[in-house]
Amino acid sequence: MQDKNEKRRAALYLRVSTATRSRYGEREAFDQNPKVQEAPLRRLAGARGWRVVAVYSDRTSGASERRPALDRL
Repeated sequence: MQDKNEKRRAALYLRVSTATRSRYGEREAFDQNPKVQEAPLRRLAGARGWRVVAVYSDRTSGASERRPALDRL
């Protein structure tokens, strides 16, 4: 049984569907960044009283059968 003062634990799963990169001047960067999803998910967890204990992230197509971070989760 959970202590009333103990927060529930949560893990976040972030995924973007492309690993393509573009050049921005001298710098090359991914076109999509799963970190963009992290802040709103942390806010949601906090609003529900959950403590985020892990963040898992994949950069792969939704059609892909292999999602290593999801497998670890």
